[in-house]
Amino acid sequence: MKQTSTISLIIGVISLTGVIALLFISLSGSKMAYVETDKLLSEYKGMVDAKAAFQVKANQWQANIDTLKSDLDRAIKSYEGEKSKLSQGVRAEREKALGLQQQQLAQYNQSISKQAEEEDNKLTAGVVTQVNAYLEEYGKTEGYKIIFGANGSGNIIYGEDAINITSDVLEGLNQEYDGK
Repeated sequence: MKQTSTISLIIGVISLTGVIALLFISLSGSKMAYVETDKLLSEYKGMVDAKAAFQVKANQWQANIDTLKSDLDRAIKSYEGEKSKLSQGVRAEREKALGLQQQQLAQYNQSISKQAEEEDNKLTAGVVTQVNAYLEEYGKTEGYKIIFGANGSGNIIYGEDAINITSDVLEGLNQEYDGK
């Protein structure tokens, strides 16, 4: 209960600070704008390429998992077909080997999942760094005092279309990415 009220207080202070900053900026006549961060990141060619590169890796990882699973399924099917003809000792050895194979598949799957998450985070962080650097330069070049990011989570609930620079930033970002 105490933690919730502390979090609420912190959010309130941050929100109040943001409102005060906005009032100060708007009253001082400073240039400000916002970008739709979700749109910017989903339509930025750098992100599209990063996701495509990740998907190639993810497909390869999935193919490896599928191969290992098929091998295990074949081994289980083979064992089931021969089970009645095997001695107790041989059956126990085969069951132990199949159990080990299942364990290895589960460990590999878990390892790949972790690797995929890390790779996705790394690619996304790299793209976000590129976008942020571009936005910083864009803001300086265009004379903005502040550029907000609207992400659909309530940071910016409304903004006039006139101060939405998403399309301009996206166009410039993609041109820079293409080397034009």
